[in-house]
Amino acid sequence: MTENYLEMMADSLRKKIGILQELETLSLSQKTFFEQGDAMDDAAFDEVADRKGVLIEDLEKLDDGFTSLFEKVRDQIGEHKEQYAAQIRGIQEQIRTVTTLSNSIEAQEKRNKAAADRYFAAARAELSKGRKSAGTAYLYHQTMNHAQSVTPQFFDSKK
Repeated sequence: MTENYLEMMADSLRKKIGILQELETLSLSQKTFFEQGDAMDDAAFDEVADRKGVLIEDLEKLDDGFTSLFEKVRDQIGEHKEQYAAQIRGIQEQIRTVTTLSNSIEAQEKRNKAAADRYFAAARAELSKGRKSAGTAYLYHQTMNHAQSVTPQFFDSKK
């Protein structure tokens, strides 16, 4: 029975590695969206973000399942380490891979956040510039409309 649980834990880790690899790919693709500037495809960006959300939910389910399986076999494994040594080593190697991928994704997400901050700062600056230009144009328009109704200031009374 314990061997079955260990195999299910290893299978859960394999699935988790696959999901993390896909998340890593999606995080790298998100980086390119911010580099595109004004040409960014909002729909594609949203699609990637939605896909990442689904994958993260899947990861959480796998984590919960792994934890529950581990709780069931913890004592049995502790008492018979030698009997399950090969499976334990395989699971430990998978956990190292998961950790490496998680760290890589976390680093990429930090870079993406910095890129997003730069992108949105530039967008805010452009929006502010547009507002100032529109305000200046409006004031000019008002000034010119009032300038047409100005009466002459000097009147030559000589004939």
